Amino acid sequence: MNHAEFTLAFWHPFGPHGREMPKEIIERKRKEIDVNGWTLWSFQHRPMLIDWNRELVSAQPDAVFAFCSEGRGAIDPAREGTLSTTINCQSYRFITDGETQWRSVPRGVKVPHPFRPGKKLASAFIVKRIIYPVEPFQLPAVEWLPKKGPWCQAAVPTRPEYLIRQGGTIAMKGVSAILELKPPYLAVVSTDSAAGQVDDFDPDECVAMYKAGSRVVDIAVAMGYERGHGQNRVRNVLLKAGIYKQ
Repeated sequence: MNHAEFTLAFWHPFGPHGREMPKEIIERKRKEIDVNGWTLWSFQHRPMLIDWNRELVSAQPDAVFAFCSEGRGAIDPAREGTLSTTINCQSYRFITDGETQWRSVPRGVKVPHPFRPGKKLASAFIVKRIIYPVEPFQLPAVEWLPKKGPWCQAAVPTRPEYLIRQGGTIAMKGVSAILELKPPYLAVVSTDSAAGQVDDFDPDECVAMYKAGSRVVDIAVAMGYERGHGQNRVRNVLLKAGIYKQ
């Protein structure tokens, strides 16, 4: 499929990351794809991964792309003077319904990501091809999926990542590179080893997802439970936080 004819895609803010410049990142990731067939491309941990997965499963697109912004004015989250430290992620878990298995990051693939103190999880695209440089094409008008509510036809915010589809009246911003994704398209990456993953449950993340509009059943799945399990544990966290609506 031509990337200009996408059904669903992602908007991805792109710039310096983990003390690497964009061209360095692209060159390294292309080498990783040559070795492994695909790579993991990290970005800020997003509670909406499970919502995005639901939309993708429902739409069954022929291909999924991530459009990387031109990055004008972008700054490195791990730049000097910040509290973030770039750490190589050791394991990953696919975002699919009922997926609980953590796997070791493949040999030949590196996932350096800037982490704030106390954080160990990030999100990632599963990338099988990088289109760079990008030949000029007609930028389509797009809608984007917010944390709450229906698809939005206003201009796509500069950051963070958003699921987008064609529609609306405002054209997508210019892009510097395009990532073609491999099913299941999304993953969570961690600084812990696969063997060290005992419990993926994060109470703070549960609260953040619930405030963002996620359902209890979907939060439990995002925490590593099979669908239909783990809901009482999530509810207890939300009750303790005083935000659960009976």
